[in-house]
Amino acid sequence: QSTLSVEAISTPSYGAFVCLDVIIGDVAQKHETRRPLISQSSGSFQLSIEKEMGELPAFGYIRLQAVTQVQGRLFHCFTNPLYIKRA
Repeated sequence: QSTLSVEAISTPSYGAFVCLDVIIGDVAQKHETRRPLISQSSGSFQLSIEKEMGELPAFGYIRLQAVTQVQGRLFHCFTNPLYIKRA
């Protein structure tokens, strides 16, 4: 079992968080799974989330995808993947 801790901060220029997803990639299976951390507007510029991720792939990666909104305009943020390899 793995727990993911996320601290996310936006600014008034980019708006409050609308959604935040974690994407788990399995390199061997060539497959990505998207898990929402928030799926509706939080109205918040700062998030602190801990989520149980369950079993992670033996060789894969985790990345985040965030969407914020200000005055009807959406902004997207994509992190680089963090590769994981279980022994």
